[in-house]
Amino acid sequence: MSGRNFDRGEKMFRAALCANCHRYAGAGGGLGPDLTSLGSRFAARDILESIMEPNKVVSDQYQSMIVTTELGDVISGQVITEDDDKIIMATNPLLPNERTVVDKSDVKSKEVSPVSLMPAGLINTLNKDELLDLMAYLMSSGNPNYKAFRK
Repeated sequence: MSGRNFDRGEKMFRAALCANCHRYAGAGGGLGPDLTSLGSRFAARDILESIMEPNKVVSDQYQSMIVTTELGDVISGQVITEDDDKIIMATNPLLPNERTVVDKSDVKSKEVSPVSLMPAGLINTLNKDELLDLMAYLMSSGNPNYKAFRK
């Protein structure tokens, strides 16, 4: 990880659409976990595994739900709010601020989804150096050795 291009890692965070759902150092979306202190909590291998296999471990804080309506419509996404009358869900990870409203009177069933809202393969557009720069960027905040990652 030494000698990585931190600035390009930050650009890759946006280019790979991470910033759509994840916050990092106060910027980005709020649908997924805040990644700011990732480097102080997880090893590089664990971070990379979570990026490459988002369905392997899904925190209950970020689980998606599958709602089936009486008409047979199936709606999958993260529940943003729920009250006695309606369920408001984020159903499109590429447009995390878009909301789907489901009337509870129309709900036939609701179950936890085994699939993460984070699509697999988001990093497939990055080459090796871009991926390593992204990893260095993600690991730098909260990591006392972050200067070793900078180029």
